[in-house]
Amino acid sequence: MYSAGAAMMGVRRRFFMLALAAGLSACGEPPAPEPVLLDLGGETVQLPPGTRVHDVSVTAAPGASEYVPRRVQLRVGDVIRFTSRDAGPHALRFDPPLDPPAATFLEQTGQTRALPLVGSGAAWVIAFADAPPGPYTVRCLTHDETLDIAVTAAAGPER
Repeated sequence: MYSAGAAMMGVRRRFFMLALAAGLSACGEPPAPEPVLLDLGGETVQLPPGTRVHDVSVTAAPGASEYVPRRVQLRVGDVIRFTSRDAGPHALRFDPPLDPPAATFLEQTGQTRALPLVGSGAAWVIAFADAPPGPYTVRCLTHDETLDIAVTAAAGPER
């Protein structure tokens, strides 16, 4: 025979089991973070878990800033992607003088300048893995516009 009391007991039992399962899973190891996928328009690159990708649009529209956003704040380990939003060309490079450790990092990683961005969708990706914190400036030699990048120390482990 079915009774309202028995039905309520079943609901309570299911709720208790769900709460217990949730509590036990919270006590275990956290799930491994997923890798970050960076789409490069036809190819995909797998980045380490936790990597943040910062997108900057590049255009030479009259009366507008060449870079959107105009400034970028990132952490050591992040990636920045410059993408042309017009026919270009845009000749991008890091603007000297840079702090000596920053200049050495960019030279050693082959990231001091981009190939010219010609055509909408052309991109330049810079990885700041192991980069020294500090200010960096990117200049478009074609249009004499600059973008300020501030690199801060990587975030510590979460607790």
